[in-house]
Amino acid sequence: MTQPFYVNNPVSYFLQEGQILNSDNNYLLRDKNRRHSLVIKNDGNLVIYKNDISGAPTTAILWQTGKTGGKSEYHFYVTEDGDLKVEESHSKRIMWQTNNRLNKNQGKFFVQLSITGQLLVCNKNRWVVWATQSIHPTNQKINGPFSDVPNILLQNQFLKSDVNDGILFDKTNNYFLKMQSDGNIVIYQKEGSKNNVVWASHTNVGPSRGPFHLKMQDDGNLCAYDNKNAYLWGTGTNGKGYKGQYWAEVKSNGQLIVHDANRDIICFFKQ
Repeated sequence: MTQPFYVNNPVSYFLQEGQILNSDNNYLLRDKNRRHSLVIKNDGNLVIYKNDISGAPTTAILWQTGKTGGKSEYHFYVTEDGDLKVEESHSKRIMWQTNNRLNKNQGKFFVQLSITGQLLVCNKNRWVVWATQSIHPTNQKINGPFSDVPNILLQNQFLKSDVNDGILFDKTNNYFLKMQSDGNIVIYQKEGSKNNVVWASHTNVGPSRGPFHLKMQDDGNLCAYDNKNAYLWGTGTNGKGYKGQYWAEVKSNGQLIVHDANRDIICFFKQ
């Protein structure tokens, strides 16, 4: 890691490799629309809050690590291989980390909040290489540290059939993938008030096994599971392509695509 230095602004919009967010000075990381704030608490918990109309954090928690170690001074930072860490400053004890081991040639990494409240790690080319597990992600590449990240499912993100209708749209909003409440995964094309099926997994096992979730796994496989984590369907792409940050998307022609870390296509589905 490069020589660290403390963030010296009460409000920052991104955290670069080598910078530290310190619990003692009450500084925070905020998204560009001032809707969410990331705070490192003096008990070591890393928390994303919803903001009020003035841009100040409320008590509404959107995400947290839940890792606490008593009142002390804690540091939050991103390493040269893209790992996020919360560290107790005196003992150097790691309270929480993502265990990312990304290619250092992708650096210099930086951290920011998306306008939907996701915590993102981005590489030097502004590609999102890690994100907090979420249910309806918003992007794949950001235009700069003050921008937000087309509609994709990043590694370790998932769609749930009982949240936001389990929907992932393409960039144009003409097609969408739906993780349905019966276990079926379906791509629809919007035509006026009608939604026409263009592809389906045919895994409709019934709502009694729901809610279901579709997850982009860190082995490259895109899989669907029931409420007991029993396997329903998968792309069979585990271990294929260049290992790293896998991701899936619905293209503007209705295809479901799985990409490897080099953004190469390793799998696609269309009727």
